[in-house]
Amino acid sequence: MKNYLSFRAISTAIAVAVPVMMAGAQAALAEALQFTLNNESSQDIFYLYVSPSSSDTWGEDILGADTVPAGTSSVITIDDGLEDCAYDLLAVAPSGDQIEDYGIDFCEVTSYTVTD
Repeated sequence: MKNYLSFRAISTAIAVAVPVMMAGAQAALAEALQFTLNNESSQDIFYLYVSPSSSDTWGEDILGADTVPAGTSSVITIDDGLEDCAYDLLAVAPSGDQIEDYGIDFCEVTSYTVTD
C-alpha cells in the first residue's frame, strides 16, 4: 500500500523548508574575511579599527592586546557576521598618528600596506 501526501502537507513542508534553506545560504555568505596587514611604517600599530563602509562608527579595536610592530605583517580576520565586502580602516600608532582609508574591498584585497 502506497502512502500519499496531501497537497496541504506538501505545501506546509515547502513553506517550512525554504526559509531554513535560505537562512543556511545566508550564513554561508557571511564568511569571515582575512587579509594580511603589512606595517611598512616607522611606527608600531597599536589599534586597528575596521568597520563596514556603510557604518558611521568605527566600533572596537580588532587587535585587542596585540600590536603590529613596524616592519612586520599580521593576518587580520574580520568576523562580524556581515555580508559586506567594503570596509573602512583606521590604524593608530602609540604616538597618536593615524592612517585612515575608506571603501577597501576585502573580498578582493588580500593584503593591505601601511606606510608613513
